[in-house]
Amino acid sequence: MTTLRRVEWRGDLFASELPGLLRRLGGARVRAYDLPHTLTLFLQHAGRPLEVEHALRIRAYGRLDDFSAESVAAAIERGLAGKLQIKDACGAVTELGGGRVAVLRGALLGRADGLWRVRLGSGEYVAASVRVARRTHHELDLGRGVRVTVDHERRLFRLHGQAARFLGDLGPRVEIKAARPEDAQRTRELLDPDGRLRRLPYRSLELLFQDELRGRIAAETHLALPEIEVKFDVPPWGPEAASGRVRALVQQLAGGPFGPLAPLLPFPHQVVRLRRYHMCAPAEGERRVIVETAAGRLSPKVKRQPRLSGPALLRATSASHTTDLDGACVSPLEFAAARGWSLSNVMDKLQAKWPFVLPGGRAYQLGVDDCQDAHGRRLFQVELEYIGTQGPLAGTDEVCDEIAALATALRAGPQGARLVPSTRSKSDVFEARAASQLSGTEGPRPTPRASAARRA
Repeated sequence: MTTLRRVEWRGDLFASELPGLLRRLGGARVRAYDLPHTLTLFLQHAGRPLEVEHALRIRAYGRLDDFSAESVAAAIERGLAGKLQIKDACGAVTELGGGRVAVLRGALLGRADGLWRVRLGSGEYVAASVRVARRTHHELDLGRGVRVTVDHERRLFRLHGQAARFLGDLGPRVEIKAARPEDAQRTRELLDPDGRLRRLPYRSLELLFQDELRGRIAAETHLALPEIEVKFDVPPWGPEAASGRVRALVQQLAGGPFGPLAPLLPFPHQVVRLRRYHMCAPAEGERRVIVETAAGRLSPKVKRQPRLSGPALLRATSASHTTDLDGACVSPLEFAAARGWSLSNVMDKLQAKWPFVLPGGRAYQLGVDDCQDAHGRRLFQVELEYIGTQGPLAGTDEVCDEIAALATALRAGPQGARLVPSTRSKSDVFEARAASQLSGTEGPRPTPRASAARRA
């Protein structure tokens, strides 16, 4: 076995921000490869539930005619030549077989019971998902062995038998590799002087975990009710601290009156997301938002009839749960114009969400939101939201009583003093139009986070 350790830094960005970053790489040498697409095939122990803590994977390279599910499945069926690796939670990569390339056909990559199977020693694994990236490699003269890899798109597919099912595009990502920390830092300062790259722990699991959650909580069990949530304003935590904060808050809830809380997802038990909200002027009692994914797909979100039941905020909400799959690929201005909406502001939302289920079967998620708009206004909130049930359908009053008790347990714990009950929505904070806004055809962009360039 060979374990690789080097200085690496990865940051996510929106597709609309990628051209600016590529311009800063204009003077770098591009290292061309005959096989431009990277396929990472993730393996799971046969017969076990989803597990990602110690990911066994095959890293292979190829050339696909397109990124359709059919093309990806055909590439796996033909056989892949790549390296078998284990990547731990700290990012260390161990290459099995000393890093030698293995042709994954025949006995190693075989088929049985309609599944692609891999036999390693006494263990048997099945191919569970595959990520396909279109990437370019750039070499810089900033130090020894500095390389910048740009993933222009990262599409994820879940494998079922010999079929691949598309889950969405994670959007662009930049990976900096260097021999020394100071070289990596200099490269970051060159490429990202305005701090638009976001380092988000566990974000590569977003699409897989969202799909897993859909299989564990039926959508109709929460769509039958209004949106029900409790909000708290909190001090600034920063995006990299969000996943740790939400973990601590869930542990605090676990000591409350409900008994053990069962996480609905495997380690690290949370979904980390990056979204851009294009706020629109309200009309006819509606609050309107255009939601943009990192890959540049858009969907509308409309909220109506807000009301309170104890500490819970209830609203009639219309929103897409499949934007990553079928969101529109047009500009926000075109999207708004087609609906007769008027853009008023834009803000980015970094979010870590931890879904869990109570002993009675009802499910909630605790989330930490870090939001910032085009004028530097920021909002940090903790949200506790009902997301459905694994048991009998619940009534609105029943859920409101339970979520109120959960909120009380949160405030009674060690971090309760930091949680300030709030009814402020993001529209209340960010919807208002500023006099200097909307000077360009695409509208304003969120202000860069001042501390981003300094974060390790």
